[in-house]
Amino acid sequence: MDYSKPIEIAEDIFWVGYQIPNDPFQCHVYLIKNGDESVLIDPGSMITFPITINKITQITPLNKIKYIICHHQDPDITGCISTLEKLIPRKDKFIVTHWRAQALLKHYKWETPFYLVEKNKWRLILKNNKILDFIFTPYAHFPGAFCTFDRKTKTLFSSDLFGGFTEEFKLFAEDENYFASLKAFHEHYIPSREILLNALMEIEKKEPELVAPQHGSIIKKELIPYMINRMKELNCGLFLLSSYESNIEILLKTNQIINEVFKEIVNNSNFITVLRKTYITLKKNDIPIKDIIAYAYDKGEKKDGKDWYAVFSTLKGEIQKPDIEKNKSIIKTLVKGISKPKCMEKIKLVTDNIEENLNVFCIPLASKRNSLKAVIYFVMKKELNDKQRKTIEEALDKLIHPLSSSLANEILIKELGEEKKELFNTAIHDSLTGLKNRVFLESIANNEISKATRYEYPLSVIMFDIDHFKTVNDTYGHLAGDFILQEISKIIKTSFRATDYIVRYGGEEILAILPYAKEKDACKRAEHIRELINSKEFILGNKIIKTTISAGVYERKDETEMYELIGKADKRLYKAKESGRNTVVCDD
Repeated sequence: MDYSKPIEIAEDIFWVGYQIPNDPFQCHVYLIKNGDESVLIDPGSMITFPITINKITQITPLNKIKYIICHHQDPDITGCISTLEKLIPRKDKFIVTHWRAQALLKHYKWETPFYLVEKNKWRLILKNNKILDFIFTPYAHFPGAFCTFDRKTKTLFSSDLFGGFTEEFKLFAEDENYFASLKAFHEHYIPSREILLNALMEIEKKEPELVAPQHGSIIKKELIPYMINRMKELNCGLFLLSSYESNIEILLKTNQIINEVFKEIVNNSNFITVLRKTYITLKKNDIPIKDIIAYAYDKGEKKDGKDWYAVFSTLKGEIQKPDIEKNKSIIKTLVKGISKPKCMEKIKLVTDNIEENLNVFCIPLASKRNSLKAVIYFVMKKELNDKQRKTIEEALDKLIHPLSSSLANEILIKELGEEKKELFNTAIHDSLTGLKNRVFLESIANNEISKATRYEYPLSVIMFDIDHFKTVNDTYGHLAGDFILQEISKIIKTSFRATDYIVRYGGEEILAILPYAKEKDACKRAEHIRELINSKEFILGNKIIKTTISAGVYERKDETEMYELIGKADKRLYKAKESGRNTVVCDD
C-alpha cells in the first residue's frame, strides 16, 4: 500500500492518517465522505496534521466537513483542532463527543459548538440515508469513552478498543498474530476486565464487519470474532501495578505473574501448592529463582520445646522442622525487623537449604496473634538485571496480601486439624448465599484494621442492601426472594478481588471489606455493581423479576474498630435509601 495517499477502507470511508516513523503507537485518522455532511473521525495531533489535511483535500474540500468526532479528549485526537476549525469555513460545523470529554475540551475555548452523543439519542442522522450509532464504552480508556458505528458499511470506529502496539506499521492486521500487539495495549490501557467485557458485549450487538481503531491495525471481518473472543480472556489493570514504573514490558510481565498467582490462590487454599505455583510462574517469566522458603515464628507457643512453628522450601517440597541452631539467630532477627510490607530489599541469607550467600527478597506476615510472625524468602540464583529486579519488586509488592493470607490460612488449618477445618469452613459461610458470615467477620474484623494501621494502606467498606426486598418476597414468594438474594450475591462476589472479603451481614444486607482500596475506587466498584443489577432481569420459571440495590461506601480514617467503619457505611446506605434507592452514596 502507498501510505502517502488516502486509502479507502470501506465504501466512502478513508484512512487519512500518517505513519509516524519509529513509533509503536501509531494514531489513525478516518474520513467519511458524505457530500456537505462529511465526517472527520479523531483528527489527530499536530504531528500528523499536515499530512492528514493534504489527504483530506484529495478526497473532498474542507468546507464539506460538518462533523468532527472526538472519541476522547487526549491530544493525539484533539491536538490539531484549534488549527483545523479555522480552516473549515462554515459556521454550522460541530464537534461530536460525550459530555465528560466536553467538560475538559471546553477549556480550549474553541468556537465550534459541541454535539453531545448522550443528548442526541446516541446517533447522528446524516444526508444520503447515512446513520452513525454511538456505543458507550465507559472507562475504555476514560469515563466518557465511546465508539462510532456506521450502519451502512458496518464499520466500527473503535477509538482505543482493538488498538495495539505495533513494531512494524501495518494498516491492516494480517492474521491472528495481531492479538499479541492488541494484548499488550489493552492490558496496559484498559483499567479492568469487567470494563473491557462490558464494552465488548455492547460492540458485539452491532456485529461489525470492519474495525477501525485509533491505534494499531484495522481488523477485517474474518478476524473480528477471534480477536473479540481472545480479548475476553485478557486480565487488564496495569494501572494497579506501579506509581512510578513506565516500562510496558516490565508491567506486562508483572501483570502476568500476579494474575497467575492470584488464580492459584483463588482456586487452591493449600499454601504449599500456591507457593509451588508462584515458583513455577516466576521461573516461566525469566526470574532466576532458586528457591522460595517460608518460615513461621511463634514466640508464644513452643512446638516440641522449640520456637519455630514450620518451614517450607520448594526445593525440598515439604513442610519440615528446620535446623534451629543454623537458622535461629539470622531468621529471628530478620523476622523481628519486619514492620512494613514494602521490605523487598537485597539481603544475605544462610539456611540449611542454601550453602552460599545469595540475593533474597522477602515479604512479611503478621498474624492476628501478635506472637506469631512469618516471612517468605525468594532466593535468586544470581544477580538480577534491572528489568528482572523491577519485575519481581513490583510483583511481590502486590502479592504481599494474598500470599500472607494464604500462609495465615494454612497455619490456622494446621492448628485446627482436618476435622476442625471442615467445621470451621461451615461455620464461617452463609448456607444460602455461600458468602462469608458474621462469624467470619468477627474473626477477621479488628485484625484487618490493625494491618491497615500497621502497614499504612487504605481500607474501605461497602454496605449493600437490596431495595424493596420485602416486596419481592410478598409478590413472588420467599423462594423467589432466596433466588434473588443468591443471584445478587454471585454478582457482588465475582465483581471483587480474591483478596476482598464479602460477607452476608444480615437479611438482604451484604458487606464488602476492601483492603488497599481508596474510597473513590470502592465507589466506582459499588456503582458498577449497581448498574449491573439495575440492568439485569432475573428469570425464575416463567417470571421475570427486576430489582435494584443501594449502597453506602466509607474509607477508614481514624476508626480503631471495624464496626465503627461499618456503622459509618451503614449511615451512608440509609442516606441512599432516603434519596430514592438504586443509588450509591460516598459522602456525608
